[in-house]
Amino acid sequence: MAKKAPEVASDTYEKFCKTIKVYDLTTEALSYKRTGYPSDDSTLKMKIFGKASDCKFTYDGSGFLVIKIPLGFKVNKANKDGKTKREIIFDMKVVYNLICQTEIKMDNETLERFAEEHLPLLFFPYFRELIHCSLVKAGLPPLMVPFMEIKGKGN
Repeated sequence: MAKKAPEVASDTYEKFCKTIKVYDLTTEALSYKRTGYPSDDSTLKMKIFGKASDCKFTYDGSGFLVIKIPLGFKVNKANKDGKTKREIIFDMKVVYNLICQTEIKMDNETLERFAEEHLPLLFFPYFRELIHCSLVKAGLPPLMVPFMEIKGKGN
């Protein structure tokens, strides 16, 4: 079950969303390794790691807000019967920096709600593409990462 976004006054959050400007999404750190090989009698299962509460928010003093977004992705071998083996054949970790500017400095509850409801819409398409390209570069078959469903306030 998805964690419910923190309660924030609608007018405060609306003002924040109207004034925020996204300038850049950069990759601060990226590492991946292939630790095994798929066999003919196995299928691949993937798992994505990362949650809004892992994000770190930093104001730089000139109105810029930097949001660090740590994520992970693993691929395990699974038998044809669908049971996952413990063997991890691909492991990836990435930290994105989302650089924004806002006219108002927001409290933690507003930033947490932003992380729950809006951040995935901004970074997830890039994360999906990174997973695809990294798997191909590692010599593994590409996996299609499904779209994610975002449930915001009122859903």
